Amino acid sequence: MEQDVLSLTSLDDIKKMYDAIEQEQQKAMRDLRNLLGSRAQVDVQMTKLQKIIPNLSSLVDDSEKLCSSISNTCKLADSVSSKVRQLDLAKGRVQQAIQRTNDITDLKKCVDGVETALYQEDYETAAGHVHRYLTLDKSILKEATLDSGGVDSAILKLSQAEDQLKRIVHEKFDKAVESESPKDVERFFKIFPLLNLKEEGLEKFGKYLCNQIKRNSAENLATAMETPKTKEGADKRSDVIYADTVTLLFETIARLLEEHRPQVETFYGPANVFPLLKVLQHECDAQANKIFKQFIEDRAVDAKLQQVRMAMHPTKATTVEQRPDPLKFDALLAEMTLLPARSELYFTFMRRQGEDESGGESGVDAINQLLTESNLSRLVQEVVQHYTSLEDFFMRESIGKALKLDTVPNGSLFSSMVDEVFFVLRKAIRRAVTTCDVGGVCAILHHAGSLLSTDFYEIIEGKLRTGFPSGSIDFSGVLQGHISSTVQTVQSSFQSSSDAAAARAAFLVTLNNTSAAIDNIKKLVQDVESECSKLSRDMRSGTKIQTCLDELSQCTKVFQQLLEDGRGRLAASLSPRMKPLVDEFASFSHQPTEDEFTMYEAHDEFVEQLVHGLESLFHSVKPNLTGDNFGNAVSLMVTELTHQLERAVKKSAFNQLGGLHFDKQLRALVAYLSTVTQWTIRDKFSKLTQIATILNFERPAEIEDYWGRNAGPVTWLLSPPEVKDIMALRKDFRTDDINRLKL
Repeated sequence: MEQDVLSLTSLDDIKKMYDAIEQEQQKAMRDLRNLLGSRAQVDVQMTKLQKIIPNLSSLVDDSEKLCSSISNTCKLADSVSSKVRQLDLAKGRVQQAIQRTNDITDLKKCVDGVETALYQEDYETAAGHVHRYLTLDKSILKEATLDSGGVDSAILKLSQAEDQLKRIVHEKFDKAVESESPKDVERFFKIFPLLNLKEEGLEKFGKYLCNQIKRNSAENLATAMETPKTKEGADKRSDVIYADTVTLLFETIARLLEEHRPQVETFYGPANVFPLLKVLQHECDAQANKIFKQFIEDRAVDAKLQQVRMAMHPTKATTVEQRPDPLKFDALLAEMTLLPARSELYFTFMRRQGEDESGGESGVDAINQLLTESNLSRLVQEVVQHYTSLEDFFMRESIGKALKLDTVPNGSLFSSMVDEVFFVLRKAIRRAVTTCDVGGVCAILHHAGSLLSTDFYEIIEGKLRTGFPSGSIDFSGVLQGHISSTVQTVQSSFQSSSDAAAARAAFLVTLNNTSAAIDNIKKLVQDVESECSKLSRDMRSGTKIQTCLDELSQCTKVFQQLLEDGRGRLAASLSPRMKPLVDEFASFSHQPTEDEFTMYEAHDEFVEQLVHGLESLFHSVKPNLTGDNFGNAVSLMVTELTHQLERAVKKSAFNQLGGLHFDKQLRALVAYLSTVTQWTIRDKFSKLTQIATILNFERPAEIEDYWGRNAGPVTWLLSPPEVKDIMALRKDFRTDDINRLKL
């Protein structure tokens, strides 16, 4: 520090050094004060330490004694453990000696027992002795006895007995199979694993089961082919006889597995169940191939597919008579859906058998791979492909006929094609769902959506495109009070224009059909989604089905747009008929005196005429429209009515009584229209109501009580210039007062 101080040459360095030294001194003072402050605690601790010191010497003595005791214990433990190891070694040798003695004893018992059992044809006991012999270690037996010749002789006899017993078991099993004796087959099947012949036993037993499957399947197929198929002698199940035949095949396999699986697990082990499943699946493939082949041939599936292809892609030489009748495909389609459905039940059973066998993912993957690569799976996919082609033709032809033969039943708001089209679609989709094949279901859903968005849509769109014929109804007589003459004019007009009336009725029915189609599509999607939920075995299948359902749901948007367009056309056709009614607004004075105002309150001719005309107009379409369509049409027409009435108001002149009367007219009109439909009507008169409010003011400045911050929850639909224009309709308002308003 002295050198540092002496080395300083400038005043700034000296000041810096001084500040640093001063800070160190202050820190040292703080530390010293802290130490002095804790002196009392230190004293207490020192007092405690002084009390403990006398006890430390005794603790040292006790520790030394404990170390000595532990050392002696360790020496004793080492001595005991060495003796224990020696005893353990001796025990092991004694056990080996006992085991070898028992083995020699068992060997002699096996020699005597196998000879006696073979003589008595007690093959199970003989196999037990041979199995015990096969578990013995021959080399150890020879080392364990001085008389090795006796052991060699015993081993030779047992080896000969083993060969003899193997030959006998093979012969007896084959004879049991030939004589069709299930008890003997099971008896000798249990002996194979005792002779280390598990593979041979499983192979022979698998062939035995396959022969049973083959024989039963051949008998069932022959019965199916002999079943009468004519109407006179047809069996009740003749239309699904091949589905029943393949079901019997699956039931035979399931019965055999349930009967013999416990034996395989008990005597061969659970790991040998899968090889047996594999053998049975191969036989199932072979027999299913025969059944499916006979089904295709007997039902003339290929010929029908060729007819469908020719009908779907006709040539100039193709005639109407050559087109197949879709109704004749109904029974065939039903049977075609049963084949994959029954196969899927069989696959589910086999998967469960595979899962029980392993209990792990590897076993599940193995059985899934076996079933996926099986010939039965390929046959099912071929049938599903044929089915989708025939089902697509069935839907197209049936829907085409429904569209051509469309009629309107008496008293109905809808034509027959809606129910018939969706009956066909619902039937086809439900039939596809019964196949339990995700690909087939998606294909039919796609075809159904295509038919709705093309053929069905084009028919409806074409009828709505023509619009609603306006007719020749004249309301001038109503406006002039000549109601009876007007009715006669209307009646004669309709009588002379029956074609226009038919066109109007057709348009309204089509509008109802469109609305019904939307509801049917939504219900169809909902029902199919519920039915398909059980088909989605994994996330991929579920996503695939949901995608197809979403595509089908998109049809609702297409038809909804078509419905809105049709409703707009209807309203556009009816709205011009309201113009003569609204134009009469200008023929009445809106600056009434008090006497005239009192007379208007008692008898408002304009409102009565307008309500009567609207009622006649609404009545012309209401009986032929659904409630939703009628309400929407009324809503659109009321919108146009408010626009026309607004234009009529802006061409008129008012005083305060006229404004008050106009407000009452609006209330009466809203009250009437609210009884016509359940749709909200009052909101459509909001702008006219605000106009009536302005026309009721006593002075222009009164607007300030309702405008801007004072508007409250009211949203003004009139702009400031429009407000001033409405005020200008009041002839008793000064223009200067209106212009001075700051809105």
